[in-house]
Amino acid sequence: MLDGPSGETPPQVSQKTLNSPHIRRIGWEMAKGLPVQDAIKVVREKLAKRLVDPFYVEERQRRIEKEKELNVLLENSEFDVVTGLYNRGTLDGNEKTSPPRIGILEQEIDRMLRSKDKGQKSLTVAMFDIDFFKQVNDRFGHQVGDEVLRKVGETVLKHIRPYDHGVRYGGDEFIIIIPNGTGLDHAQATIERIRKEIAAIEFGKDGLNITTSFGMTNFTLEGKGKDNIKEIKEAMIKRADEALYKSKKEGRNRTTVAMRGINGETEFTEITPKDISEKNSLVETNYTKIKNFIRKSLGKKH
Repeated sequence: MLDGPSGETPPQVSQKTLNSPHIRRIGWEMAKGLPVQDAIKVVREKLAKRLVDPFYVEERQRRIEKEKELNVLLENSEFDVVTGLYNRGTLDGNEKTSPPRIGILEQEIDRMLRSKDKGQKSLTVAMFDIDFFKQVNDRFGHQVGDEVLRKVGETVLKHIRPYDHGVRYGGDEFIIIIPNGTGLDHAQATIERIRKEIAAIEFGKDGLNITTSFGMTNFTLEGKGKDNIKEIKEAMIKRADEALYKSKKEGRNRTTVAMRGINGETEFTEITPKDISEKNSLVETNYTKIKNFIRKSLGKKH
């Protein structure tokens, strides 16, 4: 407790004041031999002079302007600095900017709705997060946590095409947007490659391994109107999120697909490595048949 000289009534000092940097200034004045009340008075006078001192006024204004500039940069930035992926603002867009920024998922939905070749196009959204990521930060520290996020970002960028989109949705949640694919099978194969490679990476000095859980959904053009882009976007993200939750509930480190059923209900299907290998094998078999047919037609043996 701060006591004044004998006979003086101790001043009423709030907890906020005790926790503020001003208490240290008061302590410095008391170290010069001033009673606590006089020390508080001196500090108050110095602070009052600062409010009108041209140097401090200019410095305060400079900091305010810098903060405004930083906020503008953050609003207009497209990429997450840790992962190198797009950030949440790029996914969602910003209607307040001039001109308004349209989110990348809405752009892809709009592009699909305007496409004349509807039967040949598809759009897949996958959402995933890092299993037990909070425990990674708590046990190994945020430096290792950032390394994990960076490696996850690198792995996503390695396996997606130039016109696919990888997004850090927030924290350890990510979204991958895969347009113009050959359907859900192509997207599933891409997602499984990403999931398996992340599981094989070792982080930090202790060789930490992490896993990821995925949820994905697909939207194929079926003559939808052009005025419900936001509704389609929200529905796709909602289904992908529900599928991700299903993967978590079923044991993590897996991929679940959520699709709208005939009756409008969401139907879930877990993707297993066997499913992917069988599809890849079928693709390879068909490719071999086509290649052999062409060679035979051209009269070539090899």
